[in-house]
Parts: sequence; C-alpha cells; structure tokens
Amino acid sequence: MSEIALLDKFVAWVKELAEKARSASLSVNFEICPPTLNPAAKVDFESSEILARITFWGDGSFHAEAIDPGTSTTILSRHGQALTNRAFSEEFRDVLNLVAINSPSRDP
Repeated sequence: MSEIALLDKFVAWVKELAEKARSASLSVNFEICPPTLNPAAKVDFESSEILARITFWGDGSFHAEAIDPGTSTTILSRHGQALTNRAFSEEFRDVLNLVAINSPSRDP
C-alpha cells in the first residue's frame, strides 16, 4: 500500500471517529500537518480527565500519547509502525479505551 493511501485511510478513520466521539465531555480535533517529505495527520482528544494525541505519518509510523491534565503524568507514550493488515481501531485500542470511546463500525 502506498504511503499516501495509508495516510488517507487513517484520515478517513479519524473523521468518522471524530463524528462519533464528539460529546459535551470530550473534544476531538483533527489536523493534517503542514506538508513534508513524510506527510502526517494528528488527532487530539481532550476531556477534564485526559489529553491524548495520535500522530500518524504517511510511511505508517505513529506516536500515541496520553497525559493526565490534573497531574501532568504521562499515562501512555508509544511509537510504532502500523501494519497495513491491522485495523486502526485495533492498533490504537489503548488510546480509544483511555478516552472511553468505541471506534467506527466500518473500520478500514
């Protein structure tokens, strides 16, 4: 799978996830990062209990992180390489569980 195609799949997944997850207690913000040789996108989840971010690059590498805003304690910090045959909801299950949302049912 090409780098752009994998990033496009991530973007589509995040957009669907953001629509499903937005609530009064959880803010979900998505951004495509400024163009570089390795394009990227990021999604931020924010509530009074947790701040989390997934940054995903076109080459399939990612960084997932979460902190407790009350104590500034790092809860999760994970770098990895996404597998093309693994659903994003599986890859980022730890983050989704921390922000207490379920992934879209039509996960690419």
